[in-house]
Amino acid sequence: MSDDNKSKVPTDVAQVILLQRLIEKMGVLNAKIDSMIPEGILEPIRRVRATPTSQTIRPPMNKPWFAVSIVNSGPSECWVIINSETASTTPYPLSIGEVYEADLKTAKIVDIVVYTDSGQAILRIRGVR
Repeated sequence: MSDDNKSKVPTDVAQVILLQRLIEKMGVLNAKIDSMIPEGILEPIRRVRATPTSQTIRPPMNKPWFAVSIVNSGPSECWVIINSETASTTPYPLSIGEVYEADLKTAKIVDIVVYTDSGQAILRIRGVR
């Protein structure tokens, strides 16, 4: 088939198509950038009583946190897992009086799992949204 028989898109039409694609990509990029900017809301969660039965704490309104701070007031040590679906299988040991902080820089913290080996631990949890 010769080049003369091939249908060609006029230059101005090709430019419009290209611009439409760029606008679509920019919209997706803007949405991602917006999701990386914290709302400036600090959410203190009720005091959580960790026990040998693991419990999952989720951010209010199912809006992921950028960062979280957990304080163990005792009387027992406990274990903490951030993002249980994707976390490593090794939980973080949180000693009595210790503060655990995680800052993922984007809204990625969807849950926290806490439990003790025995006894209970009173935890104060704050998330940044």
